[in-house]
Amino acid sequence: MESPVILPHEHVFSRFPGGREALTAEFLREELSRAARAGVTDIVDLTAYIDPLRYADLISDVPVRVHACVGYYLSHSVSRPVRELSATRLEQRLLRKRARLRGRVHVAAVKVAAHQGTLSDFEGNAFRAVAAVHRSTGLPIVTHSPSGALEHLRLLRSLGVEPHRVMLSHPELELKGRRRKPFDEVLRSMRACLDEGALLCVTDITPLTSTADTARMNLVKELVELGYGDRLVVSGDRSWSVRSGRVVFRGATGPSDPGFLLALDARTKLAALDVKDGDLRRVFHENSARFFDLIHHRCSQP
Repeated sequence: MESPVILPHEHVFSRFPGGREALTAEFLREELSRAARAGVTDIVDLTAYIDPLRYADLISDVPVRVHACVGYYLSHSVSRPVRELSATRLEQRLLRKRARLRGRVHVAAVKVAAHQGTLSDFEGNAFRAVAAVHRSTGLPIVTHSPSGALEHLRLLRSLGVEPHRVMLSHPELELKGRRRKPFDEVLRSMRACLDEGALLCVTDITPLTSTADTARMNLVKELVELGYGDRLVVSGDRSWSVRSGRVVFRGATGPSDPGFLLALDARTKLAALDVKDGDLRRVFHENSARFFDLIHHRCSQP
């Protein structure tokens, strides 16, 4: 029997138009039930700009525990008045949101995002705010770091955050785009973050029928073989939207799209690359359970 799976970086809480509650609830119950049947026990939603209370009743009886975050995404998702707030005011907003969610939705992390190592004024304030929330609540920090992950980690360290309480997401994306870097350079950058004690979350996965993610899977394999299997996690980073009266996953590949189970396709690919069962258990369950302290949240959804 396959070991249980925790998905540490997903977007169960996506935006949907008014009047589509029933449609959204049906879609999420079906997809989350499918995930549960495949062995998924927990999903950490990292949609910082959505109010999870909108979903509390929609997912109250689903067989997967869905955990929320508080935090800030990139500046385009934040209104101008919020972008102009001080770090202290940004911190206060997050603490109020967490208090509002208490007893309804479990908050597992604080989220913060930046495009690159050099931060805008808002991003700098958001990092300071998130570090302050971490210090006062103990919640771990998850970043959006497609570039500049090491700089983000070192900034958080300078703000009093222990590296093992930070999960840096998307560092593998430096393999792509106009400024893409060679495999060995990305591997060195990821090792530098791991050597400082952070966790890394790889999310750029394609379905089992695709080989487009071969380089990313090889990064995970190499890092596991180098002894970093206790600080790596993999997730699908899936989100969805309502289109023409239907709910579909963004970037869906057709009727057989794996949805929230995309990470399980990565697990199959890594097994085919001879990554050992024990390492797969760590990457797809144990590391996330420890990082988000989910061992103490084995009870039903609040």
